[in-house]
Amino acid sequence: MPNYELDLDTQKIILGLFDQCINLNLGNVSFSYYHVSTDFYLIECRDYWEVVIKGRWDNIFTDVYRIANHELIFQYSEV
Repeated sequence: MPNYELDLDTQKIILGLFDQCINLNLGNVSFSYYHVSTDFYLIECRDYWEVVIKGRWDNIFTDVYRIANHELIFQYSEV
């Protein structure tokens, strides 16, 4: 079960950035939500794209997703 609940707006941001990474031939991109102390990383791996969400400071966690068929598929969490 993920530690950070992805709302629809955040999912749209992630998938929009994913599309831009593909269009611009970027291997990775990241952004932060400072108001919730959370960082998001989109990373191109050999055969797939991965999304890593890291909580900082008070709520330290890592959630990992894969992008498949333009959807975010939860993989695992670490606290």
